[in-house]
Amino acid sequence: MEQKERIREMLLEAQKKAAEHVLLIKERVPLSKEYLHRSLRDYILCKFMLEEEECTSDNLDEITEISLAKSAGISKELVKDLDIAKTCSGGSSAMTKKVLLLLAIQKDFAVYLPTEGTGNVRTLPDLSELVWDAMSEKESWKNVLE
Repeated sequence: MEQKERIREMLLEAQKKAAEHVLLIKERVPLSKEYLHRSLRDYILCKFMLEEEECTSDNLDEITEISLAKSAGISKELVKDLDIAKTCSGGSSAMTKKVLLLLAIQKDFAVYLPTEGTGNVRTLPDLSELVWDAMSEKESWKNVLE
C-alpha cells in the first residue's frame, strides 16, 4: 500500500506543477513565442513526470518513450520492443500518451488543435508553433500574444 500512496503523491505533485506552468503562461503579458516554447516544454515535462536532464531531445516521440520507460522502470529501447500492446484501434501506448497530452493542452489552454496539424507534430518546437497558431485564433489569447 505504501508504494501506491507514493505513486499517487508523485502524480498529484506532477499535476500541480503542470497547472502552475499553465497559470504562468496565462498570466504572461505579453506572451512571446520563446516564452511559450520554454514554458510549454516545462509543462510537458511535468505531465510526463520527467526532469530536464532526462529529456535529451526535442523529438516528441522520443520524449514520450522516455516517459513510458521511466514509468515502467525499463529502458527506452525495451519500450519500443514491448509496446505491442495495441488497442483495438491499433494505437500504441506511446501514441495514446501523445494524444492524451494534446487533449490536455487543448483543455488547459482553451484552444483547438486541428487534427491535420497534430498529425504533423514531430518536435516540441512543432507543438509549440501549433499551440501558438491555435492561440492566435482565439479572441481570449489575441490581446496577450506578442
